[in-house]
Amino acid sequence: MRLATLLACLLLSLPGLFTGPAHAATAVSLQLKWRHAFQFAGYYAAQQQGYYREAGLEVDIRPGTPDSDPVQDVIEGRADFGIGTSGLVQSRAAGLPVQVLGVVLQHSPQVLLTHADKPLHLLREQGNAPTMLEASAGELLAYLAGENIPAQTLHLLPHSGDVRDLASGKVAIMSGYSSYEPFQLNQLGVPFHIYTPRRAGIDFYGDNLFASEVLTRSRPALAHAFWDASVRGWKYALAHREEVIDLILRDYAPDLSRAFLEFEAEQIIQLMQPDLVEVGYMTQERWEQITATYTHLGLVPPDFDVQPLLFQSAKDRQLQQARNALTRTLVGAAMLVLLGIGVIVYIYRTNQRLRSTQTRLRLSESRYRMLTEEMQDVIWTVDVETLHFSYVSPSVQPLLGYSAEEVLQNGLPGAREAIERIVQPGLPRFKAGDITSRGHETITLELRHKDGHTLWVEVVCHLMHNPENQRIELQGITRDITERKRQQERIAHMAQHDALTGLANRSLFSEHFQQARALAERDQHPMALIYMDLDKFKPVNDTCGHLVGDRLLCAVGTRINACVRGSDIVARIGGDEFLILLSRVHDASSAMRVAQKIHLALKQPFEIGGHRLEISSSQGIALYPEHGRTEAELTKCADTAMYQAKNRGRNQVRLYRPYPRSAPSPNPPSQGR
Repeated sequence: MRLATLLACLLLSLPGLFTGPAHAATAVSLQLKWRHAFQFAGYYAAQQQGYYREAGLEVDIRPGTPDSDPVQDVIEGRADFGIGTSGLVQSRAAGLPVQVLGVVLQHSPQVLLTHADKPLHLLREQGNAPTMLEASAGELLAYLAGENIPAQTLHLLPHSGDVRDLASGKVAIMSGYSSYEPFQLNQLGVPFHIYTPRRAGIDFYGDNLFASEVLTRSRPALAHAFWDASVRGWKYALAHREEVIDLILRDYAPDLSRAFLEFEAEQIIQLMQPDLVEVGYMTQERWEQITATYTHLGLVPPDFDVQPLLFQSAKDRQLQQARNALTRTLVGAAMLVLLGIGVIVYIYRTNQRLRSTQTRLRLSESRYRMLTEEMQDVIWTVDVETLHFSYVSPSVQPLLGYSAEEVLQNGLPGAREAIERIVQPGLPRFKAGDITSRGHETITLELRHKDGHTLWVEVVCHLMHNPENQRIELQGITRDITERKRQQERIAHMAQHDALTGLANRSLFSEHFQQARALAERDQHPMALIYMDLDKFKPVNDTCGHLVGDRLLCAVGTRINACVRGSDIVARIGGDEFLILLSRVHDASSAMRVAQKIHLALKQPFEIGGHRLEISSSQGIALYPEHGRTEAELTKCADTAMYQAKNRGRNQVRLYRPYPRSAPSPNPPSQGR
């Protein structure tokens, strides 16, 4: 009886023993190297789409800070996976057991930034420039060394992650990401120079997913599953960019702007090059080149072996073992072949015939493989002597409206001139045997479709010898980038315009001011700057709501624009404040007439959302060069005049008049508004 009871209990417990662990997700953590942004979109997408869950993983994605060190977090067990730079080479050489699972960015986004009036060559001459460099900035150190600015000549400071340190002059050189800091500086209206190590041939990987070797050796299947799910996430993010931006704004970084995320996405995708290589693609040869740079800087010993840094799955190791076995077999076979001279002669003659056939097959295979994989792109070949197309893929018709036969017979409008510009600089050197002159050339062209509309294309091409006819050809791929061009223009517009009203922002206003001042100095004519503030705008927001208030601001911008010329500019600089630059006026009275015209236009009632709204404005006018010669001087004077209008009862326009020395000054802008 007791035995039967014991057996029954064991049988009842078996399902729990066998089914429980199979369904339990493995909890792992991913330490990012910076705050949440599109830079890590693939991991968010893998989480949102359930790819990690399908792989049996429960993933905790942790944002980084300026003080974060993902390598230490992974090595010390606080995280299972991390995102690192190519500085992982240096970490491995220092004895830290890290392994790279895969690469996200084919080109590192790390750049150097300086203020526009302090380019690198001036800072090199001055020496001891205050500099903020991130950790693992080996490629930037190599670039600076190539510019004759070794690290010991710089005054290195902790990196704050704040572009305002560069804008204020606290630092002269700042490391950053091409996908982040340039947008922030443009938003602040700060002119700057940007330097990328790729200009000097220093091309590192960026955003490498890594783990500790303890994990990859003890749980290789887990590492492989996490990487595969992450790659799926990146592919989804690339195909659904706007959806993933919505996800980031909703769940990860609600404080970021859509304009920034769209700018960042464009930059990240360019660095990934998904049209050219698979997500995650990396080679040992490229890592060896990166290692050579670190060795040159003295950061890595010359005998460092990069191979242990790179993770291989069990499948990869089996494939390598199979290759090694095949190599041993071939060596043995070759030794047997040496026993028969007749066989050797036969193989030699056969190989001579095969070599020519294989060359033609490789050319054909390359051509048709590209055609199969890139059906939307146009593959073409041009004879550089005749400048006639010798081959063009059928995809030219959907792109440009011309059939392949039409192009082969008649060419393409405008193509001949573009091809000449590409070929002429490098052709003499290529003929002389300089193989470096065959390197890929990338240009952007605006072409006309057969039906008359225009489109933008990107052309990637290179010179090559055709072994069939021994002629030199230009081989290339043409890709439609019209939508990319439009998006870049839209992002550029958003970076210089107020998101609500569509008016210029402070950055664009400053740029326009500099241009207008140059013309005013040349032609010796005055300008006028109007500082305008809406009277009693706050009650509109309080009574009718911010949505009505926002629509009112848009309507105000429209009325102001209707009162000025196309050469003038209107900017919203915050809240209900506007700057208006009249780029050419005759005198103070002509500026006053324009301001009064705006004043009267804004006094007319606004009909918005069922509300009849009546507002007025207080305006101050400052004249160039009478009241100042710089934007800051004129803005200060116009602001003072506007406060004079406020203090005299609002709802009026005032020309700047300096206060007598004995008279009290009006409240400063920070207190009286």
